[in-house]
Amino acid sequence: MKLVLGRRRIRFRFFVFIGLIILAAVYIYDVIQLPPSYAFVSFGELLLEYNTEAVIIRQEAVYSAPAHGKAIYHAFEGESVIPEQRIALLYKEGFDKGIINQLHAVQEKISSYQQENLIEQVLDSDLDKLSRDIRMIASSIQDSVRLNSFQSLGSHETRLRRLLVQRQKVIDKISEPDEYLNRLYEQEGQLLKVIHDWTVEIKAQQAGIISFYLDGLENILAPSSIDRLTPEDFKTVMDYAVPSSTPIIETKAEQPFYKIVDPLAGWFVVFEIPVKDLYFELGRQLDVRFFPDDGAQFSGTVHKIIKGKGKALVALEMNGELEKAVSRRVIALQASESIEGLIVPETALKKRNGYTVVNVPDRDAEMDIEVSVKAVSDGYAVIEPISDNQILKLHDQVRIR
Repeated sequence: MKLVLGRRRIRFRFFVFIGLIILAAVYIYDVIQLPPSYAFVSFGELLLEYNTEAVIIRQEAVYSAPAHGKAIYHAFEGESVIPEQRIALLYKEGFDKGIINQLHAVQEKISSYQQENLIEQVLDSDLDKLSRDIRMIASSIQDSVRLNSFQSLGSHETRLRRLLVQRQKVIDKISEPDEYLNRLYEQEGQLLKVIHDWTVEIKAQQAGIISFYLDGLENILAPSSIDRLTPEDFKTVMDYAVPSSTPIIETKAEQPFYKIVDPLAGWFVVFEIPVKDLYFELGRQLDVRFFPDDGAQFSGTVHKIIKGKGKALVALEMNGELEKAVSRRVIALQASESIEGLIVPETALKKRNGYTVVNVPDRDAEMDIEVSVKAVSDGYAVIEPISDNQILKLHDQVRIR
């Protein structure tokens, strides 16, 4: 058999010759190997760090709006509330916001008249300060209504009512209303009744931490669901999850409006990690930072590990202020833990019959010591001998080549 390349004919024995050279090279490599290389066993700690996205799981109860209307918030996001506490006021559809201006105008007349008629009777610094504060708040409310900026209107109205009550207590002690003042009081009462008829007061249904950010997963994810969660479920949640909606300004009847989180039920974060990188252990406490927030540090205890095909879910029971994460469902986090123990180069780890071992010299021979790997980071590993009969000590040598 001949192979023609250009003008040359290459015989079959040429390929046999090349094959013999390759076999000889392999044989020589097996017989004459590079000398083994060793490293010393040291003691220290490795920082085990993992960055990923996580799902926050809390005990949440969602409540719907009882009517259509514009929402004015009286509670702040992440605030602790108690039952029957006012958290919002709904102005029903068709409400004439000009009535608010009329009410404030009448209240300003009352204030001015009382000041003019009381100035000769009493010089009260407390009353002067209350009046100045009332005028400032009333002006802020009028500006908010004129600019259709309702976000701070609720807190302004709450403060205005409190100031009016305080001022009235002072005035009631030093004056009796005349006919003109009574007419103003009557107009104020009529306007307040109109506003009351066109508004719906929303009160907290239970104690807890309030949030107006809803994502539709409140009734699906709960601490009790963690034990049933699988990596496939986690992927579905991550695919479904969207950034939390902004607080509702225009409500619809029976539309989810707010949620209250029960802080006593605890809160959890769940994240996915490749099984090959899984060195976190049940009951261990990790340092956790959330991003892109201020990176405030929390601590979390490994509550559950659920393994799947090549991946695992790690559920951390969190310690720290839930208020800082109440508005988020999916969040970027960094989980870290310092692992202390015997340290060897990662290249010292070998696989033998499905077990992880390190090879150590034993007089004229070498022996394998089976170990468990506690952490791997930056080319080094923290290890621990599995068998009490095989001892690995500080400064022992391990083969790395």
